[in-house]
Order: sequence, then C-alpha cells, then structure tokens
Amino acid sequence: AQKLYKKQASRLDLDKLANVMGYYAQYVNDLSKVKLMKLLWYTDVLFYTRFKVSMTGLVYKHMSLGALPLASVEIINLRTIDTVEELINQDVVYRVVPKQEILLSSFTFDELSVLQLICRTFLDYTNKEIISYMLDEKVFKETELNEVISYDVASGLKYLK
Repeated sequence: AQKLYKKQASRLDLDKLANVMGYYAQYVNDLSKVKLMKLLWYTDVLFYTRFKVSMTGLVYKHMSLGALPLASVEIINLRTIDTVEELINQDVVYRVVPKQEILLSSFTFDELSVLQLICRTFLDYTNKEIISYMLDEKVFKETELNEVISYDVASGLKYLK
C-alpha cells in the first residue's frame, strides 16, 4: 500500500535532507557538490510529481547552471557528508563523500524508489552533462534567472516519471 503524504506545502526536513545527501554520497561515485545539488532537485521534483509533496522541503532557484537549493552553502555542512577539495584539469572540484553509513531503513519504499531511479539515471553523468540535461528541461525555458522554481511548473520532467 502506498503511503499517503500530506498534500500541504513541504516543510524543510533536515534529517531527511541529510539522509538523502548521505545516500547519494554513499552510492554515487565521484559525486561533486554541483552534481549533488542537481540530484537533490530531481529527487524533490520527481517525488512531488508522484506524491504532491517534496521529499526534503528544499526551495530551488533557477540559476545559470540549473536548479540550486536556497541555503546550498549551509546544507553541504550537514552531518552525513563531507567535502574534499580536488584539482582536476585546473578546475577546483568539491567531491562529496559519506561521513557515516546511511541505513536504507531511513527511507520509505516510495522514497527509496525515487532515490534509486535518480541514482540509476544520473550515476555516470559528469557535472557538465547533468547541467546540460537539466537546462534542457522545459521548466528552465519557462522560468527566469534567479526565479524560485515552483514544483508545479517543474513537474513536467523529460523522461523521469
């Protein structure tokens, strides 16, 4: 039986957010800070598309490189992940690594199904590939730079259902 989710506006759930970020850090190799921010957006939008509520409660803005959660600088410091600075091809890249193991029991079946689909879809994408993929989404043609992205507008994803 599917869990019924409240159809009200999501509140920011820092524990859920920390677990989602830890999940991706645990299961996505070479996870960068940029890619993690994109995975969070796809996670919340896909979950919203299915259940009319976001998984983490984050609010996203349309930025030049795609969706970026408000407070992205602060959330990267949550307890489940760490960042490691690396120099790759003269670019500084912030790799995201797990700080602790995330138990799959931290998630409902519905949440896990979304996390696994996002993980499988974008596992091997580079930063440039996921940014390009995201900027090709309909919502980025219908919103302006720096505009908060409504989940209702964002729910028309290209391939993820």
